[in-house]
Amino acid sequence: RIKNIIHQYNFSVSEYVYDNLAIILMITYGALIVLSTFFRLFLLKKQNFFTYNTSKIFSFKIYEGFVNSSYNSFRNKDSGLLISNLSLKINNLISSVLIPIPLLISSTLNGLFIIIVLLFINYESLIAAILISVISYFIMSKLIMYRVKENSKIISTTNDNIINILKESIDAFREIKIFNLQ
Repeated sequence: RIKNIIHQYNFSVSEYVYDNLAIILMITYGALIVLSTFFRLFLLKKQNFFTYNTSKIFSFKIYEGFVNSSYNSFRNKDSGLLISNLSLKINNLISSVLIPIPLLISSTLNGLFIIIVLLFINYESLIAAILISVISYFIMSKLIMYRVKENSKIISTTNDNIINILKESIDAFREIKIFNLQ
């Protein structure tokens, strides 16, 4: 099919390139996939560094604002709100907003490139690849559903423990601040 396109538009290519066009395209495609994988690993490393630092900065600013507030603020503030902000809302912001955006962009670009290459090589292969991908996705989702439910129970228990520890710590800071035990 690609040879027909080259012949139809009268592109001038050497005889060697013309005879080995499929091999050249596969080698080029393979090299681009390897390069894409290394670039993706680099981006994941930078993304993890960025999200960790962003989470740390947000948590520190919220905690610092709570600890440095006045006596009246301590009396009026609910420590549950601080705990919720420190432990749950920041993690939700990071994991629900900041992490998926670069991953979505990268995956979309890779998927488009693969679809375009398969369209030029053989559209039947594209249809087969899409069907295999969809079937594999559904099979994998069914296989890991039990594991996800078990992990969510563990996370829920762990979050409860973290909230209790944070609440006790904040209450201790509140007592120190209220009774001027600094």
